[in-house]
Amino acid sequence: MEVSGRELTWIEADVRDRLRIRETLSQDDFDAILHFAALKSAPDSIRHPERHHDVNVGGTTILLEETLRAGVDKFVFCSSAAVYGVQHSARARETDNPCPTTPYARTKVAGEQLLRNAAHTRVEFKTCSLRCFNPIGAHPSGLLGYHFTHQPEDLLSRVLAARHHRRAIDIYGTDHDTSDRSAVRDFVHVVDIADGCMAALAFLADGVDRNSNQWTFNLGTGRPCSVLELIGAMEKVGEMPILKRERPRRAGDISISVADPTSSAATLKWQAWRSLEEACADALTAFDISLSR
Repeated sequence: MEVSGRELTWIEADVRDRLRIRETLSQDDFDAILHFAALKSAPDSIRHPERHHDVNVGGTTILLEETLRAGVDKFVFCSSAAVYGVQHSARARETDNPCPTTPYARTKVAGEQLLRNAAHTRVEFKTCSLRCFNPIGAHPSGLLGYHFTHQPEDLLSRVLAARHHRRAIDIYGTDHDTSDRSAVRDFVHVVDIADGCMAALAFLADGVDRNSNQWTFNLGTGRPCSVLELIGAMEKVGEMPILKRERPRRAGDISISVADPTSSAATLKWQAWRSLEEACADALTAFDISLSR
């Protein structure tokens, strides 16, 4: 309520719970599905590939089947830049062939294929797969978008935890072919990602005739940023140095992952405009609030 400005219906359930999904979809006439539910840790997917397949592919299959059963004809899927794997160009384009390097990435490729297959056989069904690059930050209020855990795995959460506990942040890989030898990513504010999802929903909802009913878009800034540069931005925003410790690369780690957002700008009329420093400041606000709860 504090963030949305209106009452929302909240139903907590597992994405693999077919009966609960069916019951929920039968309670109202839904216009669209936005699917974000997934396990997202690439390292954990290497340790437990079967669990990631069960949740990410199995859950998407169940949700899609029940969506079609309920007659909902618009579906936005939160995919990942991880599907590209090792980039062979400076910026990844939607036309590049997927080359996933982890079980997590392969589950996202599988999810995209499930939706393409559904759209291919049902002309009335419209779907967008959004290849999100590296979401960081939180809602500016600090009330939404960050959940503190004692063993965080995403980079910015680990940076925040290291800062809070005055301990070193592990830098996995300092032998990359990049300017400062750390990996390069496309860090995009999570609120920009949310705006991109709404732009995709509006795109599916408009009545213009098109030659397709399935689309894939990158959600990224197009601006490369190294791991060390991100840590530097947090040091600047938080006015505190952060210790660093070099570690070997992890399995599945790649050197560069940066979006070409041209298609999203042209077709969805969307672009990421929030800065890296703004994302760090919002994340720090949310982190502090989460610790006080």
